[in-house]
Amino acid sequence: MKIENAIVTDIFDVFNGTINSNAQNALKRTINNKLESVAAIKNQQQIIKCFRDNFNLFTNYQYPILHYREVFFLIEQSNFGSILEQSKPLKALKSNENRFQTIKGKTAQLIIFLHYYYTTYLKDFKCDDFPNDYKNQYNEFIAYFKSYNLDFYQDKIRSKNLNADDVLVIIQIFQEHYKEGKQFPFIDFFAQFEAYISIAKQTLKHNFQFPEIIKNDIALTDFYHPRLKNATTNSFNNSNGVLLLTGANMAGKSTFLKSLGMCVYLAHLGFPVPAKEAKIPFYNEIYIFINNNDDLSSGYSYFMQEVLNLKEVVLKCNDHKTCFALFDELFKGTNFEDALEISTTTLNGLLKFQNSFFAISSHIHQLKDRISNKNNIYTYYLECLVDNGTPHFTYQLKKGFSDLKLGKIIFENEKLNELLL
Repeated sequence: MKIENAIVTDIFDVFNGTINSNAQNALKRTINNKLESVAAIKNQQQIIKCFRDNFNLFTNYQYPILHYREVFFLIEQSNFGSILEQSKPLKALKSNENRFQTIKGKTAQLIIFLHYYYTTYLKDFKCDDFPNDYKNQYNEFIAYFKSYNLDFYQDKIRSKNLNADDVLVIIQIFQEHYKEGKQFPFIDFFAQFEAYISIAKQTLKHNFQFPEIIKNDIALTDFYHPRLKNATTNSFNNSNGVLLLTGANMAGKSTFLKSLGMCVYLAHLGFPVPAKEAKIPFYNEIYIFINNNDDLSSGYSYFMQEVLNLKEVVLKCNDHKTCFALFDELFKGTNFEDALEISTTTLNGLLKFQNSFFAISSHIHQLKDRISNKNNIYTYYLECLVDNGTPHFTYQLKKGFSDLKLGKIIFENEKLNELLL
């Protein structure tokens, strides 16, 4: 699997509404984790749907970040064994007044934060629709909160009656979690929980839809790139095979491929997609090659990198893997004659992988004559209208080939003919 970094960054930017860095990292891990089965995708969808259905609890999701950092530093780093292992732990706790007041303050912070978070966001959370594995983790998460008898100690803190006996009980509970190693699963689950809140928030904000995972056909209705303001939507429905996309420069071919790739990749994360409706097959491997560069570290030219990318995909397909692969302007790194010949060979050769889907954009108009009678090569172009020598890009997907040669028009509009005389 190879996904262009820009695609992953765009996905993160769209779904990130997290408050703390741990949750940001949890979201990044989720975005970089393509799920390996339809069952795993459906489980992930169900988790996100459950957060979406409970989102009334998270409309104003917030907490003091400094308070969070102090509490979670305490949970991660603190160990009260030196006090609790004494024969008289209460006496040991009170033996140093400055130390006692510090511990008292930290335990009060812990209770206040956990009480606020539990009563505000968790107490009324309905988890019945979680998949069983995640529900078990969630129940352990809730048990950690409840173990501290939060209402009782919160009242004591508010009434300024928290005493040494109370502090001792709190750190005994804390130390028990520490011995059992529960602090790290709690920290990790809290981060992932907030990541899911963020995903659900953006799902509702943008009205993203969960795709249906099906066999063979890709069907997308009104899909678009969510990072673009006033983005144009497009729709198409095709079986597995090869999609050949043509169109003038600046017509939106790269954006179309990015939008398509984002929808398919999001589906394999178990995420909703930027579309009105989506039906997407499951693929073992996903490759998105939009902005190839020379691989200077390996000494590979642009063209050599294109060839190696294609080879990697073909080898996976030959290994009986189902693949989804996007190639933007494939073979533009070589001369026209070679590009025409090897593009023809590539398009025809990819047809043997009937359970995979390949989308390739190209500027080579002559391919029209080479593939006109081929089944399962679906030809599309992005519309550009020319009015009195001025191009107007509609960014609308149309069936067929584009014969428009816009380079000369732009060259003349910029009066380069005159400047070069």
